[in-house]
Amino acid sequence: MSKLVKKINIFRWISQTIGTILPNLNYKLFTAGQYLYQGPLKKCITLNFNCYSCPLSTTACPIGSMQHFITLKEFSYYTAGSIIVYGALFGRAICGWFCPIGLLQDLLSKLTKFKLKLPRLFEYMKYFWLVVVTILVVYFTGETWYCKLCPVG
Repeated sequence: MSKLVKKINIFRWISQTIGTILPNLNYKLFTAGQYLYQGPLKKCITLNFNCYSCPLSTTACPIGSMQHFITLKEFSYYTAGSIIVYGALFGRAICGWFCPIGLLQDLLSKLTKFKLKLPRLFEYMKYFWLVVVTILVVYFTGETWYCKLCPVG
């Protein structure tokens, strides 16, 4: 591996670690015994997955926020707009450079050398999974299934 690639990987791990720690800075949990942060930052949709019910969480998860409004049978323009703007500005870079799940995947990939090559059809399954689990199942059952399956939550 070249020196440039190693430097990029180190920078990526640092940004993923910051993306994991930054939205989870509820210091009042330790100082004031406040279990769940409910301050003004909780209204902010961040670039990464961040469980709303986590005691350390200070911001809101985009998918969790979207599912909350789907269970209420409402549409949140703020949540949808945030997801669209972040997606348009940063694309998939959010997942690889800022999301805690990207950090988790990178750490897990270091444990094994076995790589599974999936057929090309599976490239589009992520979109199917996203639509079915985050929108349709939630709409018809009224439960936030993605939040129950999310490795961050």
